Amino acid sequence: MSATLQAFNREYFRGAPLIKVPSGRLLHPVEILYTRQPVMDYLESSISKVIEIHMCEPTGDVLVFLTGEEEIEHACSRIVRSLGDQVTVVLLYSSLPPALQHKIFDPTPPPHAVRKIIVSTNVAETSLSMDGIVYVVDPGFSKQKNYSFLTTDELWFVSRISQASAYQRAGRAGKICFRLYTENTFNDFMDGETPEILRSHLVITVLILKRLGVDDLTFFEYIDPPCTRMLLRALTDLFHRGAVDDQGNLTNIGHMMESLEEPL
Repeated sequence: MSATLQAFNREYFRGAPLIKVPSGRLLHPVEILYTRQPVMDYLESSISKVIEIHMCEPTGDVLVFLTGEEEIEHACSRIVRSLGDQVTVVLLYSSLPPALQHKIFDPTPPPHAVRKIIVSTNVAETSLSMDGIVYVVDPGFSKQKNYSFLTTDELWFVSRISQASAYQRAGRAGKICFRLYTENTFNDFMDGETPEILRSHLVITVLILKRLGVDDLTFFEYIDPPCTRMLLRALTDLFHRGAVDDQGNLTNIGHMMESLEEPL
């Protein structure tokens, strides 16, 4: 099931039917508001928009999308400093302890004038459903992992989201989505995200495939096939670390690595 399926590979899925169910934004349309001009600082604009919503819009909780922990902590501090006990500010990012992450599900405390503001990374796009969200603030950025073949490093970059992500974010809103970019900018977004397998170091993927008994990595039926040189780089890295032998078979070290989330 996908809320933003852009292309359906019938050949891969052996002719499986594609069933479309009307989405929430068709049954209960969300108003999309764009900026007239590009914003110069999306973080400051996001903070200002949250304060403006609280001062000018009817009751309802707010969900703000930012790119990472540092931005989220800064934004929460600024919002609390500006609005004080008029709001309950909750933050959400992947490295936050589970007990703190679960606070996003706490009901908005009385009195009725208090508004809950959730400041989150893109983890809130698809993984969670939160009651009471009326307004969404979308600056149009996220932090994405990319693998450099030249340096062999996985680096995180702040980059523009896709149209699919923008639709997901708008779908979190009950009433209005404030997009902090112009409609022309949205039209220039990519249709969908680049699949993670095409922008990641494949050492963990190859380790899993080897554990499953896949001998020929290049002929495995990937939904999004990675390039051959990325597979060979991962296999070579595993060989240099003693995880596979010169025939590409898992060694004892390789089997020991199976339980590790990050074997290198």
